[in-house]
Amino acid sequence: MCGRFEHVAAGVWAASYDNWFDRVRHTGGQARGAEIMIWLSSRGFGARGGQVVTVRRVRYHLAHWVASHHGRKWTYVQFNRVRPTGG
Repeated sequence: MCGRFEHVAAGVWAASYDNWFDRVRHTGGQARGAEIMIWLSSRGFGARGGQVVTVRRVRYHLAHWVASHHGRKWTYVQFNRVRPTGG
């Protein structure tokens, strides 16, 4: 996984990885297992605070909850870098 990038943009944005998991194999539609979002950097939004965990010497704010959309529910896990990465 690449952890470096360059950013110069103003406004609201995020650089992240969004990973979906499911309990069964399927080829279309939204996964029903879990979503893991890894935020490398952001400007203007993104959860901060809460428990801090260290993964491979990088510190992240960890948040998780049950998300829902159109009657579907899944586990959402977010890792948001304590110190945003950059190029």
